[in-house]
Amino acid sequence: MLMIGLLTTAGAACSAQDSPGPSDAAATSQPTTVPSDATIASQPAPNPSDSAVSSQPAPNPQSLPVAFSPSAVCDVVPLDEPVRAGDDTATVRFVAYGDIDEDDDVPCGMLSDVRIAIISEEGAYSAVKEEDKLLSWWTAVGGDKLGIDTFIPPGTRVPTTPEKVSAAPAQFITTGPDGIAEVLIDHEDDYSLCAISPANDMIAGCYHRLRPRGSVHITVYIYFTHGHAIIEIEGNDWYQEINDRYQRFLDDEIWSGEEPATVTFDAAYTDDIEPSRPYGDVDIIVIGDDHVDAWWAAVSDNGTNELDADRVFVGSEVLTYDWVHVITTGPDGLAETALPLGDYLICSVTWRGRLSCVYENLASGHHTFEVNFWEGGNDFSITRR
Repeated sequence: MLMIGLLTTAGAACSAQDSPGPSDAAATSQPTTVPSDATIASQPAPNPSDSAVSSQPAPNPQSLPVAFSPSAVCDVVPLDEPVRAGDDTATVRFVAYGDIDEDDDVPCGMLSDVRIAIISEEGAYSAVKEEDKLLSWWTAVGGDKLGIDTFIPPGTRVPTTPEKVSAAPAQFITTGPDGIAEVLIDHEDDYSLCAISPANDMIAGCYHRLRPRGSVHITVYIYFTHGHAIIEIEGNDWYQEINDRYQRFLDDEIWSGEEPATVTFDAAYTDDIEPSRPYGDVDIIVIGDDHVDAWWAAVSDNGTNELDADRVFVGSEVLTYDWVHVITTGPDGLAETALPLGDYLICSVTWRGRLSCVYENLASGHHTFEVNFWEGGNDFSITRR
């Protein structure tokens, strides 16, 4: 059961700066999954000698030659203490902020009129797909045409129409003038959350596997950047994420601190018999925030290839763009690089070309990502330690 709670209203304004370099400009405005528009023909020409996958361990540390240009300022508002829910429900507060369109005159800040779909995941793991509510959602909004029937990777956008969204099996809530909305959800269900952009009615991003069991209140941050939305969770007892971008915007410290950030990747192979051991020659793909949309356009071949998270594969030709950076673990399973402070899509790739991705905001200091493989690489994940 899902009960609509209360909406809060206020207002905010802010300023932003984002000045991509010459090699960034072509990719910045690329839609991700619209076959008629998402051509990558205008992207920088491939340069195989720069970023093709290497079969040899790369030297450590590895540095990225292309600088990224993150937004420096975003005017966000302090949040009130969340309202405590009842015994069988959790209060979920949605906080939408960022910059939906970097080319308009609206600065970065709190975002009103962001519509959020709250989709039950009942049946998502069932063999009987007809009972799968998540599959029904993607079929209704048109995601099935992109091969989506369960989950999408972070940063992926899905074209749809207001009519399709309105008819889809989900509960909806819309942020008020202050960019905030609240709802009560039942403890016993699992949910997917999808944000619909008020600028173009595109599904700008989703979060999957929200499990509120035992949680009193959960804050859902919806960060719009370069046309896509990144949804991050705070206060979910089942899985507590590292997410302080909003607070650092609030403190005017989003890009402060010593540059660059140091990032270590630690790849290991694990099975049920032998102890964990290092996994060398694992390729880690790093994409700057302003190229995330172009990345998914290239991976999907403009809508030709599947974009379901369990079936996303990447070919070597996609790795040849000069804004795609590949870092390879050595024989010890380790690789290290230095990155300018900012937001990144970080993906690990198996020998079969399958992807697992996370979207992370990297502040000053040292960050470690674990890449874990099971059963010969058939199952794997990348997570932030």
